[in-house]
Amino acid sequence: MPDWRSSNINSQEYIAAYLKANNAYFNKLKQPGRLLFVQRVMSFIRHKTINGREGFVVTPDMEIDIAASAVQLTLGLETWGLSYFNHILVYRSDYKSPATGKYHKGETNMGGFICFSWTAFVEGNSKPHDKVNLGLHEFAHALRFNGIRGNVTDYFFENYFARWLACANREFQKLRHHAERSIFRKYGGVNINEFFSVAVETFFETPMEFKAALPELYTETSILLNQTFTDTGAVLLNCREELMKANDFRLSKTYPGVMKYNLRNLGRSVVALVFALAGVALLLDGGYRYPMPYILFSFSILAWLYLEWNYTRVDFERDHFSVRKGFWLHQPWRTKTLPYSALISLKLAYEYHYDEDGNRGDKYADRASIAYYSNDSFYKDRLHIVPLQPAFDELCRELKHHAVFVAITS
Repeated sequence: MPDWRSSNINSQEYIAAYLKANNAYFNKLKQPGRLLFVQRVMSFIRHKTINGREGFVVTPDMEIDIAASAVQLTLGLETWGLSYFNHILVYRSDYKSPATGKYHKGETNMGGFICFSWTAFVEGNSKPHDKVNLGLHEFAHALRFNGIRGNVTDYFFENYFARWLACANREFQKLRHHAERSIFRKYGGVNINEFFSVAVETFFETPMEFKAALPELYTETSILLNQTFTDTGAVLLNCREELMKANDFRLSKTYPGVMKYNLRNLGRSVVALVFALAGVALLLDGGYRYPMPYILFSFSILAWLYLEWNYTRVDFERDHFSVRKGFWLHQPWRTKTLPYSALISLKLAYEYHYDEDGNRGDKYADRASIAYYSNDSFYKDRLHIVPLQPAFDELCRELKHHAVFVAITS
């Protein structure tokens, strides 16, 4: 069997010919995508250690097959190298895991290893429509865990995953509790990480069934991976911006004044006021001839400017939401009006007031934040708010219904 890395073989041509003969996904790509695919396969093999275990010999063509699974999953992503997982171990068949003592077909180990049974890997590739593909399954785990371990991961994927999770949770709960029949295999109900890997397998092996049964989750998966399938079965890359526009929604009504300021957390406004009053007192006492009142005024202005720069409020209209900066001065250039497809998450942590006897009273939002996508970047702003009930709860229910990640804790 020829080694494509030898000096007398054109590596790109060999890999392209091999993939054309053996990889169905590769043949669904248009030419620019095929060239990128080949280049990434070469890079993946060069930067990873792929070794056989227990006497099993990994051939150069096997390396291409393994790399192709990782590249297929990540072809739409900018950061795709799975840098935490640099060691891939391949066994001839099912193997006994030292970690669990059980026989596995594959695993993604948080120690930085990915393991495959070659028999199961080949079987997954040879049955393209059974929604079981060991290579895609394990590399989906690696893609998710890469960011959890703190390694460099795709910026969009890592920040958008909360939105995907909000949409996926409905189907995950059905699968977990066996409430209804699902297009996903039962193993996806073990936990949300397994559900993601099972969803990836289904997305690539039976995309039209996925799209017909769960169009919202299919679209969110396409946005997350930045690739989708046309009705003819072709792969369309770099599609997320258009899909996000089409993924917009409207609320049933406007929610005016659903949040008000939480003055308990505005320590800097108090600091600004105290410095200003102290400066005025010194001026009235004849201190204008000395630098101290002006120093106090400077501190007061800086504290106020910090408050103006960091304070955020959000308005929820029927067909858009607005993020406005500033506590008192609202500059138009610091206001962003965005479609709801750009809203990623709304998180609140409640605290409670207690009286002198320890009785719990009213609750307020001690920590709150909003995350959204604008101009190719993600933003997360802290909110100093008191949510007004019951309108706020109604808003949260609507946002959850439209797959916005809403987290309320206390």
